[in-house]
Amino acid sequence: MFARVAISISTFAVAAGLQHSLLGEGVSSIHVTGDSVPLSEEGFQHVAELKSDKEMKAFTHRVLMSEARYAADQGRLNGFVPFYSGTQAHLTHKGAAHCDGGETIPERLCLELAQRLLPAGATQGRMTLQAGSYGSVPAGCSVQSGGDWAAHYNNNLDGHNNGGYSLVCSEPLKKTLADMKLELRRASWVADGIGRSAQLSEDGFQKVSQERSVGHMRAYVRRLLESAQLKITDDKALDTLVRVYSNNLATQRSFAGLTQELKLASWVAPLGDWQGLSGATAPISEDGYQLVARLRSNDEMKVFIQRVLASEARTVQDDAALSGIVPFYSGVSAVQSLRFLQAEIRNKEGSPWVGLDVGRTAPLSEEGYVAVAGRRSNVQMKEFVRRVASANYMAVDTGAMNGLVPYHSGKISTQNFDKLVHDLEQMKPQPSSDEGADAPEE
Repeated sequence: MFARVAISISTFAVAAGLQHSLLGEGVSSIHVTGDSVPLSEEGFQHVAELKSDKEMKAFTHRVLMSEARYAADQGRLNGFVPFYSGTQAHLTHKGAAHCDGGETIPERLCLELAQRLLPAGATQGRMTLQAGSYGSVPAGCSVQSGGDWAAHYNNNLDGHNNGGYSLVCSEPLKKTLADMKLELRRASWVADGIGRSAQLSEDGFQKVSQERSVGHMRAYVRRLLESAQLKITDDKALDTLVRVYSNNLATQRSFAGLTQELKLASWVAPLGDWQGLSGATAPISEDGYQLVARLRSNDEMKVFIQRVLASEARTVQDDAALSGIVPFYSGVSAVQSLRFLQAEIRNKEGSPWVGLDVGRTAPLSEEGYVAVAGRRSNVQMKEFVRRVASANYMAVDTGAMNGLVPYHSGKISTQNFDKLVHDLEQMKPQPSSDEGADAPEE
């Protein structure tokens, strides 16, 4: 078709209307909801902190849509959500002094979860939450398993169990966004959305366009390229095109126009051009990862992962730990995805073997600038520039920043720290009439 031319519950401090500061591109602080946070590990953890099935369900729907999927069984989805929202709980044995795993449930969830956990045949004598300060009731959330099964919430931290109560406790396992994505991809109740099923035709294109969804359009474009035996060499370039074809003007575009644009794209290559690629040469894109995984070689995948780390100004702190995870990406034990790999290496707590390179650690000063510029790396300088912009509360356009970086990284020239700050000041975007408009749906 184409010619050649990518749980920890805060026991007493979770409240409705919680405000968080989310550091991101042009976002200083927003009200946290499952519909508003970024689809990132940080965003996931902020929603998890709310301990709200409603908000986590909204977040899960967005994750599914971002991958052109949907929940075909709402009942199964409802059963899935509590394991990620932090509301999955259990009762301890009667008389327990403290939780045997996890932590006690916050007051606002106590009645709901206590009723959810009542044993078969048990009924509550008192249907409302008994909240107060008690001496003979365990601190936190419990049910009177030795009485009428009423839900209690004791604000007295010195309260003790007189033997007639069972604590309501959260499950101790902490989940991540990567865990959620992997489970959703394997779930039998998750189905392919229109981006994965629409015909590769004008009619199919228009149906996908009407969704105005980045996830559905991305899946559709990938299918279109695969049908023509083409591969993507740059996932970021793909995402730029996809956002153009999924914005509010998407329905004014055409299948023929998309086909023509892909013909001319420099980031598209025939499948034949990929023969013989290795972990050292495969593009850092989803297609590049899958090609290396098909080699089923730990050595090749290790090289590829090291390149992914370098592309984000990260380093390997523990080579043995890196070798331990390689088989789960190389195809020797399992095949996953580039996005899953990137999520894992960005997880500070889960991946202590990953270190930060100079662009992410150098002091924001002339001394730090010289150290970064000495590497003559656009990647290192880009991360340094991001940090300078963030420290000075500057919202800088990504494209403009990419154009500036070579003039400081040493690829074209180097300057000094004060000149970098001055250049960033000059790049501040001017307010526009559509400022604050809704972003395309993920």
